[in-house]
Amino acid sequence: MTEYQDLIAFLGRQFEAIDRRFEAIDRRFDGVTERFEAIDRRFEAIDRRFEAIDAKLVEHDERFRNVLGRFDELYRQLERLEEGSHLVQETLHRIERLLLDRTARREHLDVALWN
Repeated sequence: MTEYQDLIAFLGRQFEAIDRRFEAIDRRFDGVTERFEAIDRRFEAIDRRFEAIDAKLVEHDERFRNVLGRFDELYRQLERLEEGSHLVQETLHRIERLLLDRTARREHLDVALWN
């Protein structure tokens, strides 16, 4: 029976060595798990930052659209002012021509009367 007991003792030591290896591997896996959890937390923080950036971009897009709308309105008003300016200039030219015609007629009448 000593052979059998020696075999049992030998196998017991082997299984204990295997158990220690598995425990070491478990500890290594625990370390890897902790690293993955730390990386996961970093990704979650980065994700929150990107969400905040996306929200800011949406806000900036809305402001940009608002500014563009204001510029469009300013351009429309400038176009109306330009049209009005052209109308005023044309009217002034007509008035000047009318005044010149009247002045010329008066001069013509004055010359005709004095002759």
